[in-house]
Amino acid sequence: MKRGIYLIWDLPAAHAAPREFFTALGQDLPCAVQLRAKGARQRPAVLSALIEACNASSVPLFVNDH
Repeated sequence: MKRGIYLIWDLPAAHAAPREFFTALGQDLPCAVQLRAKGARQRPAVLSALIEACNASSVPLFVNDH
């Protein structure tokens, strides 16, 4: 199991673009990311970008259901 920070990407609080956010972290990537979109009634617009950023960095992504 990889150790490190477990990042919660909380909508609507998170305003950063995922790719730029991960780039700014450099080598200090989280061990996993959770998209928390409590109350969302449709697919969050940021989801595709977050999936791409996580895949490119080999970081697991978890998505809450509503």
